[in-house]
Amino acid sequence: MEDRRKQMLTTLEEAEACPTEQELSDAPMLNPWRLELWSDHFRLYGECKGHPDIDDRHVTTSPLLALNANAGWARSRSRWYKVGPDFQSTEPDRTSEILAEVDHALRTLRFQVRAGLQMTHS
Repeated sequence: MEDRRKQMLTTLEEAEACPTEQELSDAPMLNPWRLELWSDHFRLYGECKGHPDIDDRHVTTSPLLALNANAGWARSRSRWYKVGPDFQSTEPDRTSEILAEVDHALRTLRFQVRAGLQMTHS
């Protein structure tokens, strides 16, 4: 259990620090892509190139921890992804607003997960 807690804390730190050039160059590419709300988590779904573990052309990510569509990246619980410019939305005129709302929700999620992990360790 302690190893999983430490791994999640490390993943949260990585998500907040943004990917390195090497991490991003090694990351699979999603394009086109869209956001999905699954249970209480955001995930990405899209056409994928370069995934090291999945041969399917379309993938759904594990729950998101961070997304910066302008910089072209996302961090799921399991890995970094590059996200291309072809964001698909049911409300294309609200793209900037939607992405800002998701960023805020993901920041809140990271805070809550970190707080929960620290409480269980006390």
